[in-house]
Amino acid sequence: MVPSSRVGPDFKGRFKCMGQIEDIESTSIPKFIHGYNGKPALVTKSGTFTRHENYIEFTINVNYWAFLARKGLHSLMPYFQDFIFNVGFTIEARHDEEMPEVLLGGCRIMNLDPDKAAVDV
Repeated sequence: MVPSSRVGPDFKGRFKCMGQIEDIESTSIPKFIHGYNGKPALVTKSGTFTRHENYIEFTINVNYWAFLARKGLHSLMPYFQDFIFNVGFTIEARHDEEMPEVLLGGCRIMNLDPDKAAVDV
């Protein structure tokens, strides 16, 4: 592993995550969640970068999220097995020359069982 490089607070506060549950209307997810489906969220204090030799690792610690955000995520856990969840990441553009924002990476999570995915640390 290469030593962690310092990332300025301006850059760190620009990491954006977008999550979307496919066909949310056909799930039993509470209706209040539907309005947030596909909406981007900036990952600020809860995110940390670690530079490795061939890649950069970005970790999100949900314990730093506001109570309502943590509660919303926790309320979704019983439904994880029932849906397909697409997640994308980008860096927020703050100047015209940084536009358009482009997808840095993404993944598709299907039928996740949190009990089977749990890892003892």
